[in-house]
Amino acid sequence: MTADDHQDRPVQPSGEDWVKKRHHPRKNLRLCVTMAHGQKTGEHHARDISLGGIFVETREKLSLGQEVRITLPFSNQNRQIKMNGKVVRVTEEGVGVQFDILDIDIA
Repeated sequence: MTADDHQDRPVQPSGEDWVKKRHHPRKNLRLCVTMAHGQKTGEHHARDISLGGIFVETREKLSLGQEVRITLPFSNQNRQIKMNGKVVRVTEEGVGVQFDILDIDIA
């Protein structure tokens, strides 16, 4: 692998740098969400959310920059909010997903 190969890979901020990088305040929550990526779809728990993204607890091996689709239950109605996003943080506990706010679907 050459030095140029490393330039194409996203770099993940760590610890306090990650908190400084956020644009929207996070709200703690425990919510069951569906996350799909590639041919895989599974149920997971979200632990916090903001206008810009969500942290999903998962043991699945996802990569920085990987595209995912998150489905959230919508309040007390029988509806769902579906959002595309990309993985911007990977930890042992799960992944941080940044929403693509131009691609939100309420079904």
